[in-house]
Amino acid sequence: MGLGSIAAIVAERVLEPVEGMHRAIAKPWVRGPGLHLGAADALHSNTLGFVYGSIRLGVAAAGLGLDHATSGDADRFAPATAVVNGLWGDDLGRHTRSLGIDMSLRDMRGALITPDDHRRHPNATSRLVILVHGFAQTESCWRSAHDEPGLHEVLDEDPSMTPVLVRYNTGVSVDDSGEHLATLVEELVNAWQVPVETVSLIGYSMGGLVSRRAVEVGTHRMHAWVDRLADLIVVATPHEGSPIEKSVQLLSRGLHRSSVTNPLGRFLDRRSRGIKDMRHGPESPTSLPDHVRLHVAGATVTSDPRHPIGIVAGDLVVRESSARAMAGENPENTLIVGGVNHASVPRNRTAIDSIIDWLGA
Repeated sequence: MGLGSIAAIVAERVLEPVEGMHRAIAKPWVRGPGLHLGAADALHSNTLGFVYGSIRLGVAAAGLGLDHATSGDADRFAPATAVVNGLWGDDLGRHTRSLGIDMSLRDMRGALITPDDHRRHPNATSRLVILVHGFAQTESCWRSAHDEPGLHEVLDEDPSMTPVLVRYNTGVSVDDSGEHLATLVEELVNAWQVPVETVSLIGYSMGGLVSRRAVEVGTHRMHAWVDRLADLIVVATPHEGSPIEKSVQLLSRGLHRSSVTNPLGRFLDRRSRGIKDMRHGPESPTSLPDHVRLHVAGATVTSDPRHPIGIVAGDLVVRESSARAMAGENPENTLIVGGVNHASVPRNRTAIDSIIDWLGA
């Protein structure tokens, strides 16, 4: 999971459209003295293959060296690995072993937590609060920024609750991630050192979609943790889809119209299943068990959430209407924070205070 593997897969994915465009642009101009057109094409194609193949070989060799040099500090590159997984995590090719992220529980430092660690948790309580991060992120999105405590720190200081951090591959489909989360929560509840009275799920951005799916799966499979589920809190979640992904889809279609830009269209088409799942949001509404309380938080970049720009732009990633959509016709326990962008919502003081109030209700 070192820097070299990250550089290698980025180089592979970026070089492919560059080479494709190079070939498409050069093809009409390929001529050579004494060579018929087919021979000129073959010579040019072989030359480009050698050049770009050499670049790939050089990057791979340098990557091996970087991986060896950074082998003892792998988690230092966790944010970069999370981005790579977000972009291509469902198809990492030969890099799956070195870069693939398996869904797991983490501590505040990002270290993996095993079932034995669950039984020795120093702050074990009967109320579990499970935090599920957003697209191309790690659990660090819940931690402090600058001098302001994040949601994880605030929850960790509450003696009545125990926060649990989840890390997962955001490039995998939302359905698959939701199934993995449902299983992981069931294992956690069974391994917990004290009887679990309540479970609360808090999902940010894509994590909200994954949490929704986990509840559906857990309900269908009759998992014990669903009977203990008290709250589902979705934060800045694109329930009606992401306008960014919709724009990328339209751009990809346009790029396919030209032989020169077609390689860029294919490059965009290789974006992960996780990204594509955010185009329209869930296909059907989530039906929560009657005992589960739903809470929805969203944001707008304008200080007045009802400002026309705020209504259209939302938090620059998720529109306000999309964030609150899961609340349906009954928008109780819904918070829209003004003057906040998407990345800042999990650390916004107003949002954190509301979440603590919801959990304590």
